[in-house]
Amino acid sequence: MQKPKKPAKVPVHHAPHSNQVRIIGGAWKRTALPVLDALGLRPTPDRVRETVFNWINHLRDGAWAGAECLDLFAGSGALGFEAASRGALGVTMVDSLT
Repeated sequence: MQKPKKPAKVPVHHAPHSNQVRIIGGAWKRTALPVLDALGLRPTPDRVRETVFNWINHLRDGAWAGAECLDLFAGSGALGFEAASRGALGVTMVDSLT
C-alpha cells in the first residue's frame, strides 16, 4: 500500500507574482505592490526585508513612531513602504534611472 503524496509546499517568502512585492509587516501587511519590469530592477526579497526589519525593530524596541527613514537606491521602494507600514513618521525614497 502506497502512502498518499503530500501536497507541494508553497514558499512563504515569495511575492504572488514576479512583478509584485508584498509588504510583510505593519498596517499594510500582506499588501501586494506592483513593480516595474525594468532591466536590472531586483526588489529586496521578503526574507531579507523581514530580517532587516526584525533587527531594526529590536534596536528600536518596537517604537516606530517618530522614525524618519531614508531608502537610498529605492528601486521598487519596498524597504521604504515597509517602514511606512510599520509606522515611520516619514520616508524619503531616492533612486535614479541611470
